[in-house]
Amino acid sequence: MQFSDNGTTWTAPEPFAPIRPYNLPSPNVYGARKVFARFVDSAGKASAPVTDTITYAASAAASSSMYMELKNGDAYTTTTTVPLIIANPDASNTFMRISMNGTTWTLWETAKASKSVVLPAGDGVKTVYVQFKTAGGALSAVYSDSIILDTIAPKGTIQINGGAYSTNTRTVTATLTPRT
Repeated sequence: MQFSDNGTTWTAPEPFAPIRPYNLPSPNVYGARKVFARFVDSAGKASAPVTDTITYAASAAASSSMYMELKNGDAYTTTTTVPLIIANPDASNTFMRISMNGTTWTLWETAKASKSVVLPAGDGVKTVYVQFKTAGGALSAVYSDSIILDTIAPKGTIQINGGAYSTNTRTVTATLTPRT
């Protein structure tokens, strides 16, 4: 696995671990911080990056209680319609809007705890953004969560002993070839 603060510059590959401490990048500027990860196989091929966002605050009291999660926190989905669970960070936020690119937004709607969203077509990393607004018009920070859309099943071939018809030994050579 590898990590990045910007999705471009990556750490050296390291063995997979389900939990790993990670230091947010300097300088200690408060606000939303993204952490990217990708997985590398033994042949050196890297997966599409996954990302999550956390708000860095001076103290726990200053941090947001915002929580959003696509498809129960799954890293991958095979369908474009996924559930979005949202915890409103402030009870005075009465409206919310959603974006699939952080630029183009839906119309404001009453804030909800859950909603189905339709991801844009095409396999790859999809990020969903949420923003809240009070009745007085004050806007919250923009929050996001990402998931990898993978609608195409992997394919491949297997050939035993170079395609031989038969063998007189129980030990054979299986040649596997992935196809896209």
